[in-house]
Amino acid sequence: MDIMNDGDDDRKAGSLILRDLKLFNEATIFMKEKIHKDLFFKVKGEFQRLAESAEWYWDCETKKNSDKANLEELWVAPPQWHAKDKDWYAWFQLERRDNHHRDSHQIADLMGVGQTEFGFRFRVGHYWFGGESAWNESCKTIDDIAQRLSERGWFYEGKGIFFRPFVLSAALIIDAWESKNADWAAILKPLVQSLDELKDDVLIFDALIEHARSKTPKSKEAMTA
Repeated sequence: MDIMNDGDDDRKAGSLILRDLKLFNEATIFMKEKIHKDLFFKVKGEFQRLAESAEWYWDCETKKNSDKANLEELWVAPPQWHAKDKDWYAWFQLERRDNHHRDSHQIADLMGVGQTEFGFRFRVGHYWFGGESAWNESCKTIDDIAQRLSERGWFYEGKGIFFRPFVLSAALIIDAWESKNADWAAILKPLVQSLDELKDDVLIFDALIEHARSKTPKSKEAMTA
């Protein structure tokens, strides 16, 4: 890439980084190894709290690999969505909106200062509903369900997939980092509220799942396979 042919803003940003590359490198490493991991484990703890209090399931690859702290590997699901062989009919995944088009640090997006938003995405295991095409076809007639979810803050992304964002306060996180007595309850309140609201949302998503089952006879075969 010829950086001299980039726009003025890109060249200025590149110049600032190159002039203090040592500090930038140290800051990047510190962000990854300390700040990101510290916040990740706080967030992960709230997933565990919900699972234990509501008797739900939760998981994350970091439970198996302590060096990996990927926020987008956290998920929760109620017990009625548990299928066979450790598989799931559906689950709520912590992900980013427009999650295929972003380069921001996860924490930047989580704090609302990145390129997109973090939130919960309702995902499904298409196999259990007769395949992706059958699921998509069944979701052409879910206007009433989509409206009910919209009223609860869910954005319909199409094909039966919904996303609801939340934002953690950057100011509170900065204060927490600078203070020895961080108020993590206040910092994580938007996450906690969003997690707790999932327990009420499940009833509507159950209706969506039952609708798909009724429209896709092959789903019954999958569930008894």
